[in-house]
Amino acid sequence: MKIGIITIHKSEVNYGACLQCYALWRYVTAMGHDCEVIDLLRPSHIGYKFKFRQSSIKPLFILLKLRITRLLAMLKDKQIRLRERRYREFNNQVKYSPTFRSAKELSDNPPLYDIYVSGSDQIWNPNMTFENEPYMLSFAPAGKKRIAYASSFGVQQLPEAVKETYRTYLSSYEHISTREQSGSHLVKEITGREVPVVLDPVFLLSADEWPAVACEDSTIDGDYLLVYSLRDNPRLLSLAMGQAKRMGCKVVLVNADYNVCTTSGVLQLRNVGPRQWLGLIRHTRLFITDSFHGTAFAIIFGTRFLTCVTPLAKTNDRIYTLLSNLGLQGNIISVSTPLDAIPLPTSIYYQPQLKALIDRSKQYLAIAL
Repeated sequence: MKIGIITIHKSEVNYGACLQCYALWRYVTAMGHDCEVIDLLRPSHIGYKFKFRQSSIKPLFILLKLRITRLLAMLKDKQIRLRERRYREFNNQVKYSPTFRSAKELSDNPPLYDIYVSGSDQIWNPNMTFENEPYMLSFAPAGKKRIAYASSFGVQQLPEAVKETYRTYLSSYEHISTREQSGSHLVKEITGREVPVVLDPVFLLSADEWPAVACEDSTIDGDYLLVYSLRDNPRLLSLAMGQAKRMGCKVVLVNADYNVCTTSGVLQLRNVGPRQWLGLIRHTRLFITDSFHGTAFAIIFGTRFLTCVTPLAKTNDRIYTLLSNLGLQGNIISVSTPLDAIPLPTSIYYQPQLKALIDRSKQYLAIAL
């Protein structure tokens, strides 16, 4: 069958976003389907046709600031240019539809598929800078089969102003699954339907497949502790340096943003693409991160890890759902946790639970398709 997936795609700043897109596309393709990702540009993409509205002023300001920061970083640092090239090379492995510069272009001339799939990541988050409706398949022709795989709201509650819109579009789905327990509750609240929680798409590819995707080239000599943070996080880095001292190894830092780390004794890598990122996670002695997808890949590779959460963060449920299902709540730490109170992970006993969850997720997708 011909299948179209809409999700967060072609990211050049977020490893997890492009890897989850790649994983779902590759898995569905391996099932024997003619699958492609719908190339709907987001405001962060060059060429996006921006729709001005009063509520878009703040997001527009944020995007302009990010674009300027990105441009300056690329002009000043050839390592950042290399990172972006590596992102593009990885993203270009995926098969895409023709490009749509706006939600209107997609709605006016939608690509035709047998099945339309809302993919994973925070595509239903009402606080995103892009329009949510296309990610609820508002553009799909009437009568076409609609399913959602591990789609995420990224929030615990929906604003009252958008609930009716969400109810209208989600009620047209034949099958819905979410990535977090809170997402399942939200679907029940707005549609009355009980829907399953499944694993993020990165778990659909086996632990034997991902090492072939990872880049094994490394210029790091000796043992290292890897830190990956979504944004500048001095507390996380401080915790990592304390742990590295206890373990007798160096600290390697990768950031999703463009900030330069000036902390003495830290090796910051600014040219890391998705494949290199996977290789670093696979071979580190300990991985400390505040990233959901970083946590997911540590689990896939069997890497010792600690996941640092901010108590007030609204997107923590995806981490709690995953780790509680695997009995790994002890790997969660807070930014305020004293160093001497943080256990050093030694053995991880999660393989039986993980296999059961993967099997259940694959079974859902096979039935839905």
